[in-house]
Amino acid sequence: DTLTTYLTNIVMNPSETKYRQIRIANRRFSEEIWLTPARGLLLAAGFVEQGAYAELGSSSTLPRDRVQEVSSLLFYFERWRTMQENSAVRQQPKGADGYGRANFGR
Repeated sequence: DTLTTYLTNIVMNPSETKYRQIRIANRRFSEEIWLTPARGLLLAAGFVEQGAYAELGSSSTLPRDRVQEVSSLLFYFERWRTMQENSAVRQQPKGADGYGRANFGR
């Protein structure tokens, strides 16, 4: 997942500016994150739009507390995603009998 990759890179490399400065015009970033509700997660984490980039922190090294916040966001996002995947597997469409039929032809 693209969002997970970006957040993991930030947590693992807090002193690397290149991981905290994401080009908005990047097709994958734009389509999968910036133009979706996931953008709100980045903004809540402290990302700001600076010209052609979405940036987190302006100093050379991300402060420890900010790294912890991004780490927590990553944890809870992964937890939510796992719950969504598990619930999607268990839910049957309305009227389905569990065998791929939804009362058709009865």
